[in-house]
Amino acid sequence: MILDVCVGSAGFYHNRHLKLEEEFIGIDVRKGDFSYKSPSGWAQVRVVIKPTILADMKHLPFRENLFNMIIMDPPHTDAGLTSWLALHYGTWSQKETIETLRKTNLEFKRVLKPHGSLILKLLPRQVPLYETLLKNFCFFYPSTPIEYAGPMENRKEGLTLQHGLLQHSNHN
Repeated sequence: MILDVCVGSAGFYHNRHLKLEEEFIGIDVRKGDFSYKSPSGWAQVRVVIKPTILADMKHLPFRENLFNMIIMDPPHTDAGLTSWLALHYGTWSQKETIETLRKTNLEFKRVLKPHGSLILKLLPRQVPLYETLLKNFCFFYPSTPIEYAGPMENRKEGLTLQHGLLQHSNHN
């Protein structure tokens, strides 16, 4: 079983998660059809948030040792409430991030099977905070960062994404 705790619009999966059927559960704290103007103001953007279960990752409604893997693509920290990132993906303040991770550290450990994996999609600047607060897990990093050159390729500087694979530790 796989759990995505910030599934949002599930755009991350490009519909591939649908092949997993009941082996995949996506939760989010919001549900609905959200529309907003693009940052340049020329387009209306529509985002449909349709989690399998409406739930908060701080209080997971699942029994212990259920999931082989948890995937977390957290909201951006301090993106600004009206920024494109916040409107499209949500945002957390630094305080919200710390409070959330302290609680999810315990919840993830509870619902993951022994030796289960936690996969995070983080920006490099977020890694130290997540390492500190998700202390029940071991962090592994890629040897080289992944360069993202999609829609942002017209910017002067690229966006570097770093993915950390976290292994559930067996000790309390």
